[in-house]
Amino acid sequence: MIDDESTVVVAVALAGSGKTTASIAFTLARPHEKALYVCFAKANADEAAGRFPRHHVECRTGHALAYARLDARTRARVPKFWNARTITEDVLGLTGNKLSWNDVSIVQRMFKDFFADTAPEIDAQVHSVSARAADPRVSEAKLQICAEKANALWQDMCNSAGRCRIPHDGYLKRFILARPNLGFDRLIFEEAQDGNPLMAALVRQQLEYGAKLLIIGDPHQSIYKFRGAYNIFQDLPAGASVHKLTNTWRFGPATAEKVNLLLAAFKPDEPARVVGCGQDRSWDDSATTTYLARTNAKLFEMAVAHVESKETPIYWVGGIAKYRVHMLLDAYALWEGRTNDAKDEFFRGIYSWDELRKYAESTNDPDARILHALVEQYQHRIPDLVERINAQVSETIDRAGIGLGTGHSAKGLEFPQVQLCDDFDKSFERALTAYQSGEVTPEDEQEINLLYVALSRAKYCVQPNPGLQSWMQEERFRQQEAAAQHLHSHFMTMADRP
Repeated sequence: MIDDESTVVVAVALAGSGKTTASIAFTLARPHEKALYVCFAKANADEAAGRFPRHHVECRTGHALAYARLDARTRARVPKFWNARTITEDVLGLTGNKLSWNDVSIVQRMFKDFFADTAPEIDAQVHSVSARAADPRVSEAKLQICAEKANALWQDMCNSAGRCRIPHDGYLKRFILARPNLGFDRLIFEEAQDGNPLMAALVRQQLEYGAKLLIIGDPHQSIYKFRGAYNIFQDLPAGASVHKLTNTWRFGPATAEKVNLLLAAFKPDEPARVVGCGQDRSWDDSATTTYLARTNAKLFEMAVAHVESKETPIYWVGGIAKYRVHMLLDAYALWEGRTNDAKDEFFRGIYSWDELRKYAESTNDPDARILHALVEQYQHRIPDLVERINAQVSETIDRAGIGLGTGHSAKGLEFPQVQLCDDFDKSFERALTAYQSGEVTPEDEQEINLLYVALSRAKYCVQPNPGLQSWMQEERFRQQEAAAQHLHSHFMTMADRP
């Protein structure tokens, strides 16, 4: 791969096989090229900036590239939160009409589909996939009305003198639709499986300006379809030169065996398997374990159990702010009726606990749903629990008693010892049933991909969630039985020969 001088070089790199290391080696072999490493998350860009040769490689996210070209007035229109509440306020200010939570939820979902592709405006048919998934009974007339409201917002977002707030994905789309020449000799598109058609368009556009491409990622680690990600590896530019990376030095054969069980059963079209070249270690109850959960609610439950029984710090994967723990105090204030004490911008326009409930139910906003559910569960314990959790935060896993994160937040990272939480079980059972019945949905595939990601975060040892562990034991037995039967048939055939 390193020596490949094709215009478009592609590396399909399985879990732990060193995507960034390979990308760095690729740029070191081409010191004459001015290269741009473009990725999905800011944390990945920041980490990469410390590893790539700085004199000829820049590391940026797509949003950072777009934001850098915004003027001061437009930047002032980019809010901290852009959600159903924000949309409601902007539609009211723009048209004088107040949408119901249900209608604004449809508008929000239309924007989610729209911000993932290269269409110039919202189409009631094309951009209603998420809305129809949330409510299959939604009428065509309703979709058309909501599309008109969404287009009014979009036109205002594109107006330099407009008033509506512009979300991060909004200014990114404006930027890419303008077909910018980024001015680099090569683009390195890492974690390419997380890209949507819009980001893929930005990368492809650079070919028109004479740039070369390195596209690298793992299609089995695609876990952001809910954000519009698609399989770019099935839509590569013509003439792309494709390589596969399978050796991993992150973990050893024992962890590789678990990862490969998942690949073999759920990815039958993928012949490649992970080769564990790293070090295995036995599970150590005294070692710091990182617990990876399916949901933030499970992490809070585990954090509560930890601070009530131990005084050792907790390491939050990606930082505690990502998990909205601080917002629980504002939600608790609403629960107690202290509306004026809810200070975070998220709660602007939500004036009661019942209003938060209606908002969460109607819009399916994940932050609102989790905040509402946790306050209902822990009630008057919230202030004390939040204080104790905040007091026991470690900035590094090395100094922590435990690590807590979700499968999504742990992507691209690694930890010495990993335990998958039991809240993966329900989604795994649904996906397993779907695969067994042959009625697999994209959501089922995403759940298997998320387990693949979570399993492969461990450097030395990983314990799967209970449902997956049970399935793995049965799958090993099934494979042993099949191998024994095959061997028996082989010897019987040999015995029958003259």
